[in-house]
Amino acid sequence: MRELITTTLEDIYKYWSNRVIIKDGTTMLFNEMKENGIYNCDDYVFPLIDSGEPECFVCGTSMDRFERAHIVPMSLGGKDEPSNYVPLCPRCHRNAPNTTDRSAFMRYIFREQKSQRWCYGIERKDIQHIADVANELNISTDEVCEILKDASAKDIQLTNHFGDSINQASWVAYIEHCLYKKSKR
Repeated sequence: MRELITTTLEDIYKYWSNRVIIKDGTTMLFNEMKENGIYNCDDYVFPLIDSGEPECFVCGTSMDRFERAHIVPMSLGGKDEPSNYVPLCPRCHRNAPNTTDRSAFMRYIFREQKSQRWCYGIERKDIQHIADVANELNISTDEVCEILKDASAKDIQLTNHFGDSINQASWVAYIEHCLYKKSKR
């Protein structure tokens, strides 16, 4: 008989709300990154971009219907606990690995996010725009990562629309602002 699932979406989002996935498939709290020597935005992803609405941890699609994907399937010994679930859309759930290796699942999320999204959930088309702006201003990729890491632009503020999360265009505007500010130094 199949075990009853008691972990709620709220439990899952609460668990993941302050965690990152590192490219080697490990996870850690966001505030532990510096002490573990993780600074480069190419080395981690935020599985949870917006805790206001259910969204797929892999592709970022907002979902009316989501699936609680087991990181380690219950049939292979996985537990009914928040740390063993991620919300995925049906397509990404079908493509997810079914194995006892938790890090394989985390690497799947990392790899797929990197192919579709970037820091702060920004899509590739906007990353190209940011890269073009940085190139125009003679700012290297490493410098862009430093700008994001510092995120110290106090003269620009971001907000949301109607209770949604801060949208992609706002993050792009923020990054552009930081790039232009750096180029004037």
